[in-house]
Amino acid sequence: MTFTGPRGQRQAATAFIFVTLVLDAMAGGIAYPVLPALVGKVGHTDAAHAAEVFGIFGTLFFVMQFFAAPVQGALSDSFGRRPVILISTLGMALDYVVMALAPSLGWLYAGRMISGITAGSISAAYAYLIDVTPVENRTRIFGLAGAAMSVGTAIGPAIGGLAGGYDLRLPFWIAAALSVLNLLYGWFVLPESLKPETRAAFTWTRANPIGAMSGIVREYPVLVWWAVVIVLYNFALIGVNSIYAVYTTYRYSWGPRDIGFYLSGVGIWSIGAQSLLLPLILKRFNDRQTMIVGSICMAVAIVAAGLASTGIEYAACAFFWIPGLVIAGAAINTLISQAVGPADQGRTQGAARSLNSIVGLAAPGIFALMLAASIRAGGKPLAGLPYIVSGILSLIGLAVAMRAPRTKS
Repeated sequence: MTFTGPRGQRQAATAFIFVTLVLDAMAGGIAYPVLPALVGKVGHTDAAHAAEVFGIFGTLFFVMQFFAAPVQGALSDSFGRRPVILISTLGMALDYVVMALAPSLGWLYAGRMISGITAGSISAAYAYLIDVTPVENRTRIFGLAGAAMSVGTAIGPAIGGLAGGYDLRLPFWIAAALSVLNLLYGWFVLPESLKPETRAAFTWTRANPIGAMSGIVREYPVLVWWAVVIVLYNFALIGVNSIYAVYTTYRYSWGPRDIGFYLSGVGIWSIGAQSLLLPLILKRFNDRQTMIVGSICMAVAIVAAGLASTGIEYAACAFFWIPGLVIAGAAINTLISQAVGPADQGRTQGAARSLNSIVGLAAPGIFALMLAASIRAGGKPLAGLPYIVSGILSLIGLAVAMRAPRTKS
């Protein structure tokens, strides 16, 4: 089925992509409010040990994504976006079931591994949006995609915090049911977006992580600059995102509901930033300028979050942190997509996510150890050190991005 149906069908297909991104975002959001309590229940851990366990969670997730993302990206370039997205949606439902049944840390680790595999569908989802969106509208559509994920970020923690107050397993069963419903919806309404004449032959060189990244960089040398930017930005963001539940639980004594409501507020604010603020920014600035504005806002706010002495101050930092991330992320995705041809969009997205996964192999563990060491060395006053490091890395990433060539290579 190719993307040639009536307008209503095309709109329904695009809606499915956004719903898939919502559920991908929910995967982390629904889990994090209850994971500290669930880890403590099944693993009998203290705060420092819980930080280390979360580091393992992050590492396992990104190990699996490292291998899965380029394979799924290459498959989507060769056989189309539709089958890759649908199979990954089925895997997402399986992941939620595993997490719901987990009687031990080993099962929770298995759930995070499945999450890493199914998260590779984001490569195909973004490639789908690139297929059907003119270049001049991509920053806007990436903003809308980010808004969809923010909906998941808002809904997931609310479900996790509220349902988790009754039963720590209930949020996962709810998410599994939603994933199955989305799979059925996509089966009937999702057309293929990649035309047969623009498809690339599948090879293991394109599908293996190292081959995918080295091959795309040889063909488009300008991507070397953006690879460095991705490494620095994602190391900073993956690091703090992997510890924030443990951090806020320890430093501010937040429980599952506190974390859930905070993350829901962040998600709602993200939607506002993507749907209202980003269009205003794009009217005044080009994509590169938009990236600079967003990056500075994000980096300063992350450092401020690490210095916040109360939970209210920490939450207030999100007022600036989240819009910065939204604006910078949409602009970077657009600049990368402009550097490659239509037959390489899926491979490029897959390679980018594999690079993201390489960073994820190290960042959660390093930031978890940094947090654990800070707790043991100085207690709460020193616990914000990982956030300060994250902000500095973001500024270094911005400096590299500003020197990236403006034309295709």
